Amino acid sequence: MLRKKKILIILLFLIIYFIISFYYNKYIINANYTVAYVAKVEQKRGEKLNKENFEKIYLDKTSLLKDGVLTNIEDIKNKVINENLKKGEILKVKNIVNEKDIIVTEENNELLFLDKNYIENFLPLQFKNALFINIYYNGDSSCVPDSLKEDKRYKIISKNNKYITVRLLEKVKIVGFFDERGKIIEFKDYNSNKIQGIVIEVADKMVTLIKNLSNYGNFYVSVFV
Repeated sequence: MLRKKKILIILLFLIIYFIISFYYNKYIINANYTVAYVAKVEQKRGEKLNKENFEKIYLDKTSLLKDGVLTNIEDIKNKVINENLKKGEILKVKNIVNEKDIIVTEENNELLFLDKNYIENFLPLQFKNALFINIYYNGDSSCVPDSLKEDKRYKIISKNNKYITVRLLEKVKIVGFFDERGKIIEFKDYNSNKIQGIVIEVADKMVTLIKNLSNYGNFYVSVFV
């Protein structure tokens, strides 16, 4: 009899635990957090995506990191990664594309997807007939490597103890554009209402630098037609 009571108590405890867990996940977590996925291993551009290579996490809905994150891992089925993703980086919607949409780059180069949210005074129409652009960084000076500040290839426009404006890239060719899903938009299909950002091809080291600097400032561009 005592054994049966113990079993009933355990079952009751498990039922209560299940109900609390269900309520917590459905109402508490969903109300305050956004689902996201981080890479458990490095992903190389063009590789087919596998959900086993990503770990589910929760981001506070007030966090800037939540912008554009992929929330449903099933969406990567039969898709490839369109830019290198390091271990620990968050997977975003713009990172996944169909294999046919991958653009081939030269050796040691990568495609850089520069989101309009990181570009000051972004005006989609100004890029309609643009062939080349200059890219400038404007932000925290301490985050710019000293080697870059001393390199004459990168023109410093202004600088003080806290902030710096420096030209990172000069007359870089625009490869195309991308929409909010990360799909490449070619010039012939240009639609300013669908543009989420611009795509350029640059050295892989510059891609890493610009990604890092995007956390500490903004970019602005000048256009050449």
